[in-house]
Parts: sequence; C-alpha cells; structure tokens
Amino acid sequence: MRDIRSGSMLMDCATCPVRERHCGECIVPVLLDAAPGLPLDDNEQRAIDAFVAAGMLDGRAAVRLRAWPEPWAGERVG
Repeated sequence: MRDIRSGSMLMDCATCPVRERHCGECIVPVLLDAAPGLPLDDNEQRAIDAFVAAGMLDGRAAVRLRAWPEPWAGERVG
C-alpha cells in the first residue's frame, strides 16, 4: 500500500495475499536484512537456549530462529 502524502510504502504481512504460503520467498526480509517470522517469546527462547546448551542445536543457527504464527490459533473445533 502506498501513502501518497508521505511518498512511503507500508508493507504489512497481515494483508499479504500469499501470507503463510510463500513467506520463504518474500523479498521484504531481504530488504530489511531480517529473518521472516516473528521474534521468539520468552518460553520459546528458553527452549532454544536449552537445546544449544545440550549440544542439540548450533548456537549460530539458533540466533536466526524465528517463530511462525499458527493459522489455527484461537479457532475452536467442534
């Protein structure tokens, strides 16, 4: 979406037509030099730290890990 008044562009994942299907091919993280996904929450980060401490995950790889939202979160079944 382009803001004509400021000449800037807003890129919003929430309105992306291919959200959660083609995130790995998204150019926005390349432009921003960031990994796609969401930052890890405290519980997720503690779990990753435990994997690194146990030698199950390389620390360099752990730094770039990101969370992916679950498309079914908050929905009820039945």
